[in-house]
Amino acid sequence: MQRRLLALFLSQGGSPLSIDVIADALWDNDPPRTARKTLLIYIHRLRRLLGEDIISLGTSGYRMRILPADSQTFIELAAEVVSAQQGGDPVRAYAVAERALALWRGPAYADTRDVAMIEAEAVRLEELKLTVFEEQMQAGLDLGRHAELVGLLTTAVAENPYRERLSGQLLLALYRGGRQVEAWEVYRQTSRRLAEELGVDPTPELQRLWQQVLRADPALAAPQQKSQPTGPNLLPRDIPDFTGREQDLSWLNEVAKVPAATAVISTIAGIAGMGKTALAVHWAHRNIDLYPDGQLYLNLRGYSPGTPVSSLEALGQLLRSVGLPHDVVPQREDEAAALYRSTLAGKRMLILLDNASSVDQVRPLLPGGADNMVLITSRDRLGGLIARDGSRRLDIGGLSPGEARRLLVQILGAARVDAEPEAAAELARACGHLPLALRIAAANLADRPHQSIAEFSKSLLGSDRLGGLEVDGDPHSAVRAVFALSLRDLDAESATLFRRIGLLPVADAGAWVAQALLGVAADRALASLAEASLITTRETGDGLRYHVHDLMQLYAREQAAEPDLAALRGAYETLLWHTIAADERLTVRSFPSPQWPVRWPEPGPRPEPADPSRWFSTERTFLIRAAQDAADRGWAGLAWRILATMMNFATHERYTQEWTRAAEYVYAGLDARGEGAAALLLGLGTMQQSRGNPLPARPLLRQARLNFVQCGDTRRAATAAIHLSMVYRRLGRARLAEASVNWAISHLDSAEPVAQLGRAYLALGNLRLEIDPDPEAAVTAFGKALTVMRATGDRSGEANVLACLGQARRAQGRLAEMIVHFEHAATIMAEVNDPVGLCMIEGGLARARLTAGELELARVHAERALGWAQNSHNLQGMKEALTVLGGIALDEGNLAGALDRLQEAVSVARRMAAPASLAHSLFPLAKTHAALGDLNAARAAAQEAQTLYSSINRPEHAEIAAWLEQLS
Repeated sequence: MQRRLLALFLSQGGSPLSIDVIADALWDNDPPRTARKTLLIYIHRLRRLLGEDIISLGTSGYRMRILPADSQTFIELAAEVVSAQQGGDPVRAYAVAERALALWRGPAYADTRDVAMIEAEAVRLEELKLTVFEEQMQAGLDLGRHAELVGLLTTAVAENPYRERLSGQLLLALYRGGRQVEAWEVYRQTSRRLAEELGVDPTPELQRLWQQVLRADPALAAPQQKSQPTGPNLLPRDIPDFTGREQDLSWLNEVAKVPAATAVISTIAGIAGMGKTALAVHWAHRNIDLYPDGQLYLNLRGYSPGTPVSSLEALGQLLRSVGLPHDVVPQREDEAAALYRSTLAGKRMLILLDNASSVDQVRPLLPGGADNMVLITSRDRLGGLIARDGSRRLDIGGLSPGEARRLLVQILGAARVDAEPEAAAELARACGHLPLALRIAAANLADRPHQSIAEFSKSLLGSDRLGGLEVDGDPHSAVRAVFALSLRDLDAESATLFRRIGLLPVADAGAWVAQALLGVAADRALASLAEASLITTRETGDGLRYHVHDLMQLYAREQAAEPDLAALRGAYETLLWHTIAADERLTVRSFPSPQWPVRWPEPGPRPEPADPSRWFSTERTFLIRAAQDAADRGWAGLAWRILATMMNFATHERYTQEWTRAAEYVYAGLDARGEGAAALLLGLGTMQQSRGNPLPARPLLRQARLNFVQCGDTRRAATAAIHLSMVYRRLGRARLAEASVNWAISHLDSAEPVAQLGRAYLALGNLRLEIDPDPEAAVTAFGKALTVMRATGDRSGEANVLACLGQARRAQGRLAEMIVHFEHAATIMAEVNDPVGLCMIEGGLARARLTAGELELARVHAERALGWAQNSHNLQGMKEALTVLGGIALDEGNLAGALDRLQEAVSVARRMAAPASLAHSLFPLAKTHAALGDLNAARAAAQEAQTLYSSINRPEHAEIAAWLEQLS
């Protein structure tokens, strides 16, 4: 099944496929009921095997980002063959066709063609294969290679007897070889076969060719055969197990086609060990036929032990390589460069300049003539060649997960890798998908046939990771030694920044972080590191950002000293200030701003992010890991303050789980009675409560309130009390809920209202609405909340109050007002972009529309609510949306659909331990069972709902009792 699913994705070329389409394809339009679940399991397995980013889910279905597979490469090469032949370049057409056809190792999709969609693609590929073969044969005929084509064409005609172009090519090849009788026989057999089996004559093209043969038309004479490459070939040996890089190879193919008045230059840049030389050498070997005058290679030793090769010395070597005597080579660089250019002008040569150190070293080595190709590899980005010499740069990255696996298979064998696929993937990750590191690791494993891949990976990650990436007896090939050569020309400031980047717990960060690490503007140092390929940089909508490979970062960390640790702490203090500034500008706030006396550590004004939500989204990984790293280094105050300042963002975004794990980690090292513990407990408890988990939230919020009281922080103690009141309300504990919220109101009620007071009145209103309902009292409380929210400018809070007012109007039977309140709330929530609030309001609108009998509108809102809830792991939102969807299906008479949705809603509600919430879903489930005729199940669900409502003194228990009596 997994092979057929992968083949289906590949055969569709990256087009989206819905689950229904996949199921119909794989089960021939008759999928079983379990098809959806089965497919989701296999898609999950494929994503783990290929990489999470390879298969993604969008609005139109699952889409596969096409990997550099043989089929995709073949299609690209086929287009290149046709283009070359039509463009009058048979040499290239023949060579590229050779590469394209070599990719075939049997029939396309051989063991998966029982799937109709795959069969259609396989037929298309095989038709394209024949077209490529025909173009190659034509190119061979154009080059005068008819004698060697006869055997190939004879076999092809036998396998494809109705392919008249092939018959014509065979006829022509035989005729040019002086074999007229055999040529006549080919035409006679083709004509007879077409007439007897198809009742048609040969095509006009084939008939014209035959008439030309009969009259010995001089136009059919063979062209003079082109000479084979005769120039020097100084390329290093190609790596026999070279793996992947198909997109990079295709990029080089495109660059090689570009016409130019001077040389075409392609610069391959990347960090040490990324496989630049291997890629260049492999491409050169694949394209030898394109450069018949020779292929030169020179190691410029830019990043090798010893002194780099000078331009003059390099020119001397290149000139001697093309046959000039030693005593003819000038001893002045400008004269040698001029002789080099004139010597190569009019030729078609490939020059591979490996391991270049600078633009000045390379520029004199660029040849004359438009048909020469230069490949340059360097750890330097050689920006001057781009600006002045028309060079094109390819920045290569690490191997993809699939390419890394294929490399391991090449070295270790398929059986060993297939036996431990997850361990092999972990080994690739441990090597940072760096080809050099992966080859070293695989070589070490090959020498240890009795050690498992998992054991080797564990030992590699558990001790000296860089030390494990070296081969005994070859110290110069070690990753650490190769990295060291990249640092030797750095200035002091750039070297300092490199060491400090190594200390950070993330590999990707903004330029402002680099500035915080240096204490001065870091633009020049970042540019220097990027130029040396120690980092990469990119411009984003949020400014310049850099990225460092994880093995390079590990090497940088080894170089750090004590002053660098002090700089790291200063950078974390800067990070805290950036976080405070962003938090103060958020429009969605559940917690008061921190009032810590922290000094802004840099000169100039404090940062004011234009879009604080975006800033948090961009930097959240750095924030989380910096907090954990600070805790590990003993900087506990910094650690908990960073996390506490994130709480407004984390509560209202999709990152609750990330924040929770970090908070639990940092909390473990804090004084359980201190302010830091209180701040994190408040966030942990609130996030549990907002996701519909009241039981685990209760002790966290109780302890948070107690700690804040002891620390003298009344406002945050009141915040904890408000959320504790919500927890008690969910649990049906009316007295405790009311006591908590009244405590909060009494400690917040002052001449200067704060947003937390509005949230307290909001909690009081919901309490009046849900437990021992009193809609009038609820409306009064909501009115006070609305006044406070508007006075303090809390737009998110205002929307929440309006939504709750809508619930109160529904309880009063005033449906028109209910919908007005909900729609007003939805408008505000969309403005402030509050996912949790949008989930609640969409759910409320769905229930309002269902109550009004507007089923289609109800469905739209319920499905939106379900999407928001699933994205933010909001159990309460999921339960409410599922219950409404079940109610819609029930009203439509879709009893099976209603049963599925409501059973799912009940399942979610049981995880929440909230009596009212569970009862709200159980009663419609009971009605569905009854409609299906399952009275026992109906009675059990209704009785459970009645018991729950009675336990919290809700009037619905009487309604259910009457319904049960009627059922009996």
